[in-house]
This record gives sequence, structure tokens and C-alpha cells, in this order.
Amino acid sequence: FTIASISKTMTATAVMRLVELGTLDLKAPIQRYLPDFRIADDDTSRQVTLWHCLTHTPGWEGQLTTEDRGAEALAHFASSIMPTLPALAPPGRVWSYNNAGFALTGRVIEAVTGKSIHDALRDLVFAPLGLGHTVTRLTDAMTWRLTLGHRDRDAGVEVIRPFQTTSSTTAGGVLTSLTDMMRYARFHM
Repeated sequence: FTIASISKTMTATAVMRLVELGTLDLKAPIQRYLPDFRIADDDTSRQVTLWHCLTHTPGWEGQLTTEDRGAEALAHFASSIMPTLPALAPPGRVWSYNNAGFALTGRVIEAVTGKSIHDALRDLVFAPLGLGHTVTRLTDAMTWRLTLGHRDRDAGVEVIRPFQTTSSTTAGGVLTSLTDMMRYARFHM
């Protein structure tokens, strides 16, 4: 089943694995890892950190998701969508739910690992925890039994078609099984 925004915790877990390895620093500016990163405000572009992205405090509009561009989705988002965003507050000043910050965090993970976000999450989180039925690609998920969204209509309950997941893997695109979800929860407990 899709786990929606619980995916953000898996992204944060991957980041913390990279912090443990000395690859990432939560308080370092994003531009350390993505030198060309920018939004419409130069000060925010220079100041924003992974900490701000993971705590929903980067200071820009957050209800944005990536376009489905396959392996290039996060790179396209960081280089084409993010530069148009205005700063709404200085980083760290205001909390506002922020999918865009998690998409940017995914791009940082890709940049420092040299892997797609799919492979990086698998190698940093899923495989080490033994999450053998946790994936980020629908083409992988559909090889097992898969839950589908439903809606209540006047004629009765119907399956929502077409089936979709978010294209922003790091903000909400992980699919898993109940057994894997419990294993993941135990790890964090």
C-alpha cells in the first residue's frame, strides 16, 4: 500500500544514515551539495539547510510536487521549479508543511550518493532494515498484491482509476507491506 507522507520519515532516515557516514551535515547550506541550487531570493538560497527542509521551515511554498519525469524528476524540480519560488519567510522562522523541501532533500541524496533516489533509499534504508516488500516504483509494487484507492459514489464504492502515486518519491511515494511497516516502526522505536 502507499504510505503517503510517512515516506518523509524514510527520506529523513536516509539523510541521517548519510550524516552518520559523514557524507551530509544537517546544518550545512544546501548549496554545499547542490552548488547551482537557488530560489528567487538569493539570501534564502544561500542560507537554507537540510535541517530547514526536514523540519518544514525552509521559508518557501511547500505544497508543490515533482512532475513524473522518471529518474530525472528530482533534478528537474531542483533546477527548473525551485528557482521560481519566492521566499515567504527567512529559513527557520516559520513552520509550514513542505513537500518541496523533501523533494529538494531527495535531490541532495541523489547528488551525494551518485544514485537515483530509488536506489539510494533501497541501499540506505530498505535493504539494511530487511524491508523486502518496500519500493518506490509502481512497476515494482505491482508485482505483489497491491491495495487500490476507493471512493464512495451514489452507486456504491468504486475503485479510483487510473491508479496513481505521487511522483515525489521522497515526500510521499513509498509503497510497502504491513509487515515491512511494522519492522520499520520497530527500528525507530
